[in-house]
Order: sequence, then structure tokens, then C-alpha cells
Amino acid sequence: MIGRNWDIALAVCLSFMVAGVDNLSNELPEPENFILSRNPDHFSVTAEWSEPTSLDDCKVNYTLDLIFEKCPPSSTEPKLSEESRQTVHLKYTWYVSNEREICVWVRTNPVQCGNRTPSKAVYKGISPPLALVKNFTCVYYSDMKMNCTWSVISQVPDLQLFYRNEEGDHLKPCSSYFTKEDMKIGCHLDKINFTSQQTFFIITGTVKGSRISNTFKRAPRDSVKPEPPKLSITRDGNHLYLQSDTPNFAPQCWKYKFTYSKCNEEKQVVVEAEKKPSLLLEYDAACRYEAQVQTIFTDYCGKVTQSDPSGYEFYGESTDLNSQFKVAMIVFPLMVSCCLIVALVLFRRYKDIILPTIPEPSLLFKDMLNSNNDGGQSKSLYVPITEVVERDVRLEPKPTSLHLKP
Repeated sequence: MIGRNWDIALAVCLSFMVAGVDNLSNELPEPENFILSRNPDHFSVTAEWSEPTSLDDCKVNYTLDLIFEKCPPSSTEPKLSEESRQTVHLKYTWYVSNEREICVWVRTNPVQCGNRTPSKAVYKGISPPLALVKNFTCVYYSDMKMNCTWSVISQVPDLQLFYRNEEGDHLKPCSSYFTKEDMKIGCHLDKINFTSQQTFFIITGTVKGSRISNTFKRAPRDSVKPEPPKLSITRDGNHLYLQSDTPNFAPQCWKYKFTYSKCNEEKQVVVEAEKKPSLLLEYDAACRYEAQVQTIFTDYCGKVTQSDPSGYEFYGESTDLNSQFKVAMIVFPLMVSCCLIVALVLFRRYKDIILPTIPEPSLLFKDMLNSNNDGGQSKSLYVPITEVVERDVRLEPKPTSLHLKP
């Protein structure tokens, strides 16, 4: 019985071993002689390899994936990304910058190979060169215009920037640098096509006798930040119009965020308009209006971003409909108080005139009695005043100037 069980276990093990051998034999061989190179003048990374042996009549293609991390990668399986490609050739080129670590995977895939399975992936990595600058940033702020800035890591006297719009264009030198303390920290660029997928930049310089090139790739659509817009406020009857100017490129790509306050009550409204974006408000004469506007670059055209807000614009003055009543309630008591104070002062000054001294009645009667007890001796008779009368008053005839003739 024991011997029979041993035979069964041995048969099972052999079957697993045969299945494993079959699986190993079904896996395609890996690409051979895999090399990875970089050409900074062409902003490119190229992967090359040889066709694996033991393919027989099997038709294959190759899957490649470029990831921005240091090799060996954190995962043992390729990370499919937007840089993933599939080709039947033995060479492929990416147009990428050299500002980061790069790791490239490649493996063999079956096309017409029966039950053959893909090979294991092989990988190679490239480290970035010595950095001349850091924080390389570009802002597309107006039609065909872009500003790029950076921070200088070390002093490089012959630092230069070149750029091109598309892969097939020729490199153009920067003609207008921004400087700080004799160091180049930025460049103003003209004729940058907003519709181009990528703009390529190369910064070159000499460090310790070696020529160094740093390459960068930026998409104008992902670098948009316009200048702050201008806002105007006009009144038409019972309405106010808040109107913003528009960026001078791609009018279909914008929204406008109006922020306004009415009698200290703040609100925000987003407006979509390709031409003359405006906001209509009911006008209240008792309110003061404050408003500003921002432009919003929408995801319809690229990476969402906002401009800095415009300056505040003002219209009207805040008034209180009960202000006159409130003023009267304050002023009237003050006026009454002042009048009372003046009246008291005047009364005190002229009280002898306003309220003369009145003798007591008892003293008056006493004086009358005393005058009667004198027997009339102290009384003085009334002596009338003799009037002077002219006794001989005559009227003289008025002389005339009339003379009779003889």
C-alpha cells in the first residue's frame, strides 16, 4: 500500500516538472544587446537592441516603456505610461528632456507564435547630466509670447539658451535675457506657437573645461498664465455692467470669474463668453459696489490655470435710508440742550428785570396807616402850574405883490 502511494506522489511531481519545463519553453527569449543613448542636441533618448535567438519562424514585436525614475525600477513589471510604445523595429527614439532620471524597459511579444508567451523585460537607465540651472519655468502670457526663468546653481560665464517650437525646427538663440547681478536668470521668447505640442529648450555652458547641456521640454498649453485683466463698471438706467477685457489669444479657452460686493455682501459669478465678457447687476443707489475679475484658462485647451485678479473697481456710495431720522434724533436733543443752557444764562443775568422785587403787603398797609395819623398836616396841596398864555396875538395881513395902475 505504501509503495503504491509513493508511485502516485512521484507521478504527480513529474507532471508538475514537465508542466514547468513546458511553460519555460513557451516563454519567448529576451531582446539582446540592449543599449540606451542620449543626444542632447536633438533632445532625444534612443533605445537599440538585437533580435533574440531561438525565435525560429515566430513573428514578434517589442513593447517599450520609458519611466522617469532610477534603474533598477521599484517594480519588476513594466509601468505602462504615455511614453509606452510598441514596434516591430529594433530601435526607438523618444524626444524628452534630460532633467530627470530615465529608465527604459523592453520585452519581446508574440504576434504569430502559437502558444508562446511574452519574454521577461530587460531595462537600462540614464542619469541626468550636471545641472547648470534649477527651477526652470515657462509662462505663456500672450499671443506668441513666453517668458522662461530659472535659478542659477553656479556661475557659468558662457551660459546660453536655445529653443525650438517643433521637433523638426532649427534651434534659435535667446535674444532677450533677464539678468540679475550679471547672471542670466531668464529669457523673453517671441514667435512661440500656442498650438504646438511641445517647445524644446537647451541651456549650455562650460564647467571645468567640459561642455554641459541641460535640456527641457514644455508645452505652451500647459504653461499659460495671462496678465491680470482690466475691469470697467458702467451704469445704464437701473443696471450696472461689469465688463472684463480678454486675453489676446485663443478666445474659446477662457472663463471669467467676477467677484463683487454689494452693500458689503460678497458674491462670485463665473461667466463663459468668447467676446466682451460681462456681468449684469441690478443697481441699488443705496449701495456701494466693489468688483474685480480673474481669467480662467480651461481644460478644454490645456492645463487649468488662473490669472492674478484685477485691481478693485468701485461704484456708488453706501447710504442709509434712515440716516436723516438718525441725524435728527441726535441733533435735536443737542439743539434743545444748547437752547436751555443759553436761556438759563440769560435768565440769571437779567432776573432783576424779568422778576422785579415786589414789596410785602404788610409794609404797604403800614405806610398807609402812618400817613393817615399825621392829621393831614403832612399833606401838601396840589398847586397847578400856571400856563403862560399870550394875550395880544394878532394876525398880520399878508403883503401882496399886486400893484394897481393909475
